Amino acid sequence: MNPSETKSSIGESAALYALPLALFAFYLYTLFPTLAPYRDSGDMASSAFSLGIAHPPGYPLYVLTGRAVSGFLSLGNVAYRLNLWSAACAAAAAGLLALFLKRTGHGLFAVLSAALLLALTPAYWALAQVSEMYALNALAAAAVINLWIASPAPTALCLCAFLLGLGLGNHQTLLFLIPASAWVFWRSGLRDKSAYARGAAFFFLGLAIYAFLPLRASQDPLLNWGEPTNLRNFLRVLTRADMGGVRLHPERPAGIAGFFQAGPNALFALKAFLSQANWAGALLTLWGAAAVYKKPWGQGVLAGLALSGPFFILWANLPPGDPQSLPILEPHLVLPALLWAALIGAALGDLSSRLARILGRPPAALAMGLLVAGAASYQILRWWPDKNHRFNYSTYDYGRNLLASMEPGSLLFDPDDTTAFVLNYLNVCYGKRRDIIPILYYRTFWGYRQLKKRAPEILPPREFASSGELLEGLFGYNLGLGRAMYADLPQKAPPPYLAYPSGFVYRILPPGAREGGKAERAPRLQNSIMKLELASFRPPPSHEFFTRQAYSYGAWDLNNLGVEALKDGKLDAAENLLRRGLVMKPEMSEGWSNVGNVFFARQRYGAAAACYRTALRIDAKPVHHYNAGRALWADQRLEEAERHYQAAIRMGRLPEASNDLGLLYFRTGRLPQALELWKETVRAAPGYAPAWFNLGLGYASAERPAEAIDAFTRYKALASSAEDLKDAERWLAALRRKIK
Repeated sequence: MNPSETKSSIGESAALYALPLALFAFYLYTLFPTLAPYRDSGDMASSAFSLGIAHPPGYPLYVLTGRAVSGFLSLGNVAYRLNLWSAACAAAAAGLLALFLKRTGHGLFAVLSAALLLALTPAYWALAQVSEMYALNALAAAAVINLWIASPAPTALCLCAFLLGLGLGNHQTLLFLIPASAWVFWRSGLRDKSAYARGAAFFFLGLAIYAFLPLRASQDPLLNWGEPTNLRNFLRVLTRADMGGVRLHPERPAGIAGFFQAGPNALFALKAFLSQANWAGALLTLWGAAAVYKKPWGQGVLAGLALSGPFFILWANLPPGDPQSLPILEPHLVLPALLWAALIGAALGDLSSRLARILGRPPAALAMGLLVAGAASYQILRWWPDKNHRFNYSTYDYGRNLLASMEPGSLLFDPDDTTAFVLNYLNVCYGKRRDIIPILYYRTFWGYRQLKKRAPEILPPREFASSGELLEGLFGYNLGLGRAMYADLPQKAPPPYLAYPSGFVYRILPPGAREGGKAERAPRLQNSIMKLELASFRPPPSHEFFTRQAYSYGAWDLNNLGVEALKDGKLDAAENLLRRGLVMKPEMSEGWSNVGNVFFARQRYGAAAACYRTALRIDAKPVHHYNAGRALWADQRLEEAERHYQAAIRMGRLPEASNDLGLLYFRTGRLPQALELWKETVRAAPGYAPAWFNLGLGYASAERPAEAIDAFTRYKALASSAEDLKDAERWLAALRRKIK
């Protein structure tokens, strides 16, 4: 090798080493400073820190490596250390991709460009910043594909099999590289069956990392999901049986069912791909596939991409029209992104060589440099507002406000994953508020066992035959003892119990607790307002889905407490709370509608109508049309009111809307239309009393006293107050006199 070649080789090696370091520095700048709001980040951080059993399938490799990292580093908080670990894994995986492309004969420009574009892919960038297992999965996958071109082949096969088994202890989607790996080694000429037998042994040696689950579970750690101390529980954790198997959406079955929806799901797969690579990336991927499909490693990349991308999306069967589907799918796009980046690198290498033959090397290099620089700049500018989490404390703020909202020794009933995982993180990693007892997994036998073991004082002194019976006993027993019980969402309170906003949670109240007068309700309202006044609110630093989801808890708490203040006639307090909720979540249509209700109560009907129309622009719900109709009618804009009432009826068949529209017809001299509308209303909603009253009124005006008597009799049977009963009796007496 001559000196110039040596110098070139040293320069290329330096570039290949510098790339992952530069990417790590880039991720370091945009990293979450504490626990991320991303999906399972809190569970993974607290499980790694405590060497606990995380949610299925337990993720033993991530837990063990995360424990090593969080114990070795003394920088920042626990979650930040694990965020650093993800950033390092993602940067290293991109570096290994560059090495793979270099070893397959591509030029330095192509390999560096492919790695850079991979690093800036939205899903890959997002998962490089959080305490999740997907960046480590990308690193394992990048190491595996490098072994596809290593020699000697039998040794490479054994190492590859070991890494696949070990990597499955981090994330099970690495399964998609098993058939691809076997095919690559077979097509590369390795036909020795004994080599594959040794490979299988190494695979199971790597897979043996799952022995961590029963071994650690037997020591009863703080986090012990599924208690996998026996074979049944171990298999249930391994197969995610208590979480619906491979199901990603609670209302959609995964598996073959997804292939019966192949058309919509295929379009959704294309949409998911384009959300990451856009049309230019899609064309380059096809170009790269055409360039490498004859090579064994190229066939492996194509097979792995097909299985982890389109096949997985069809299998997952997420609802294509649901705005949550793409965020749910996002982490599962990291592995396909690594593989399609390999194809993009091949395409860039082929394109560079073709342009060099046509334009000459310097102009071709300039053109390709401008192309890649433009693509990278576009990705950074496009995603920077969502992916720069340098000052994103949304989860920390939520956790701190959550803990401050609950009384000492309180119970938190059936919290969502976000709430449960942030509570676990603060409790397990920092010992905060260990007096709060979360009631989790009570529907499973192992969850009930853990509840009996860790918090026997909250269980009535008897056994329970079902989760429903346990639930009834828990609420009756603890509320009877005066223990504070909370839920993170109001709909969690089971009937007949009530939920009242109390800071960042909802206090569960016994039946009838809301029935007192204003004097009795005022202290409760004031206490809740004070908790929210003391809470820490920071403006959402990004529009990323999970950050907005974390902030939405506070926004809904403010909104729901504003509704309570409105019910109590505290209009100033209600408006203040509702406006603060809209600052946190301006796309909350219910918040705009409730501000409209405040203006309506103040007889500012034009302002109320404007709020309802804003709500409609966000989400065209029937109730928003109904409210707009009410305000416009009160503002004497009858034609507009009529249109909104009709829209509410078309969309939702709201009895309130059809009843009010009947009144509008009645008062504008259209009695026959009013009668028809009221008759239709009572047919659809026979228990809706106001429509019976108005129907009686209409019949009386039409000189049809017998039918009016029948309508008022039905109204009397439904009357909810003494005053309503007197009204009905007055009308009935007058009508009967008229008949006589």
